[in-house]
Amino acid sequence: MTAYRGFVTAARSQGGADAEPRRAAIGSFEPVFYRAIEQKNGDPLNEVRMLCDSMLHNDNVLRADSTIKYDPATSVLKHHVGDEITVDEAGFLLVLDAFLADIERKFVAT
Repeated sequence: MTAYRGFVTAARSQGGADAEPRRAAIGSFEPVFYRAIEQKNGDPLNEVRMLCDSMLHNDNVLRADSTIKYDPATSVLKHHVGDEITVDEAGFLLVLDAFLADIERKFVAT
């Protein structure tokens, strides 16, 4: 992550005739780059995405996401596809901590 940030900072700070196209290319690349870091392995980021999608678009019932390898046994809240999503304070704190740790591990430079 540190190398990537250094590269982007250097590329953005260079002038020249191609400065605007270069900045535009970086702007187009970054969302794809960061999305790729998320992975599709059923990690806490995926679980939260599935929970949010299901709460918003599936009447609070967990639905599968064909792009995610979700396994209830390794998930934070242990919901199965088709379960009504219920979260108490303890569950909320568990998924929050796992979600934030996953973000820090994947997106924060060390």
